[in-house]
Amino acid sequence: EYFNPWFIDFADAMHGWLLVYLGAGMSHNYVALLGTTDGGLTWSTLVTPQDSNDIQSCPKTGMVFSDAQNGWLVRECNGLYPAPHILRTTDGGVTWTNIEPPAPADAPNLFSDYVCDIASPNPFSASSVIIAMKCLSLSDYLTQKNYIYSTTDGGATWSSYPFPADYSLGESLYFFDPLNGFAFGRKIYRTSNGGQTWIFVQEVFWSGQFSFVNADQGWASVINDSNEKALVETGNGGVRWDMLNPIVVP
Repeated sequence: EYFNPWFIDFADAMHGWLLVYLGAGMSHNYVALLGTTDGGLTWSTLVTPQDSNDIQSCPKTGMVFSDAQNGWLVRECNGLYPAPHILRTTDGGVTWTNIEPPAPADAPNLFSDYVCDIASPNPFSASSVIIAMKCLSLSDYLTQKNYIYSTTDGGATWSSYPFPADYSLGESLYFFDPLNGFAFGRKIYRTSNGGQTWIFVQEVFWSGQFSFVNADQGWASVINDSNEKALVETGNGGVRWDMLNPIVVP
């Protein structure tokens, strides 16, 4: 199961946020949210479990900010709510608003027949974001339907498209711009039309954390089924990966 005890994100050189896990109980996943406006030299507390704020429900799966005021928080609620929630802030993280995206046009009963959770938010502006949604059938908890959701108006309206079927919340959705992006996991996919269609790139035998500087050049810190760890690099968008042997110097 996907779980991260904390998230850190900077919108620019000065404005950053740290979300820290504090404990769980009674369908809650308690967190504190800290913010900095001086590049991390000092931090202030924005949200605590004592605040009347719905971000305390459910394990969090991602937090990103597009600028000093606007950010997105997503979570995995395992069916606690009929529809998955996306949380948005427009005041730098002090308050958050729940947004319930509509069911996809090709699956109007998705939220009643499946348990759906959200991860991998990718913001492009104050009101534009792309996220991933993973859904498991309530009848067998095996059948999976996944979608990519995007909005350009702060969540007032959404577009949705089917997403590679083996994607899980522990994997990464990464977009360079609203059209071009990757789905990273043991099977790597690529899109050039905002997720409307996906092209299979490569299947690898390891799991990893990925970092790309453009659509071709990227790195991954990986671990295989034998618990062997390595650092790998690609220069052609994930088609080929080469192992690196870094040298640590004083």
